[in-house]
Amino acid sequence: MNFSGVAASLALLWSAALPAAAPADAAHPLLQFAREREQERDAISHDAYYASQLNRVEHERDQARPPADELCAGSMGAGRFAELHMNVGAAREGLGDIDGAIAAYRSAMACRPRSLQSHLQLAKVLFGTRDANATRAVLEHALAIEPRNLEVNRRIANLEFVSGRWAEAMARFRYVAASDPVPESAAFAQLMFWMTQRRAGVREPEWVSRRIEDHWPRPLVLYSRGEYDEADLVVHIRTHEDESWGDDVVDSQLASALFLVGEARLARGEPGLARQYLAAVVNIRLIHTDEYQLAMWEIARLNQR
Repeated sequence: MNFSGVAASLALLWSAALPAAAPADAAHPLLQFAREREQERDAISHDAYYASQLNRVEHERDQARPPADELCAGSMGAGRFAELHMNVGAAREGLGDIDGAIAAYRSAMACRPRSLQSHLQLAKVLFGTRDANATRAVLEHALAIEPRNLEVNRRIANLEFVSGRWAEAMARFRYVAASDPVPESAAFAQLMFWMTQRRAGVREPEWVSRRIEDHWPRPLVLYSRGEYDEADLVVHIRTHEDESWGDDVVDSQLASALFLVGEARLARGEPGLARQYLAAVVNIRLIHTDEYQLAMWEIARLNQR
């Protein structure tokens, strides 16, 4: 499986999701802002970098002569072999060689069966292929190793969310939101907890009792509570654009806002409009983020309908 044509596919997705009779800009300012930035954004290829990296890390791995996967865990250099396989997996993932990345990460897991890092990397790639069963198998194995690990629970919660298993997703997101010591990532778990309840039909979603910091993603929390509207979100994100925070920060915040509003539209029974917001998330092309992967799952589910 090679995703070298992903940029062209995303462009098609964007045009298909945004019909000629697009919603009024005044009513959907986030979509307007996304269109403006889409026209300015250039596709950036990192193929040359990852190709160079792949040559180097594959040479290092081959020089080390790792044993076959079934023998690696009991070998003297198991930890080093696992690291070398992980490096190859990361380079192949960067090039869009998904099958090669999966094979390398599985080899790393074979060398270090209790390494959460290799489990999480493999689960991330499998989640991107929308293989729910394979992703679940890897994450459940990781959960057996460390049941209270926050990142493992977060990944399982995402999987339950896209599978429509709302009660299971709520429990996982609640746990992460309450336990994560990092305020920003805890707030994102809070938002997913809120969204899951909305998607499940809960009229007045609960919040985990903890302080939300004044910085991002607080504006998204205010939106979810009805204290901000889309225009307020755009003003906040444009402020960072004007302050030259960098395109990566602006695009990251825009993707999060589009995803949240798209999910809210789905919860309100507006799948056509929701699809436009989710397609806008995809076309920002932050392919390693949760928002991108979750949006891809949601669009696939909408297409199946």
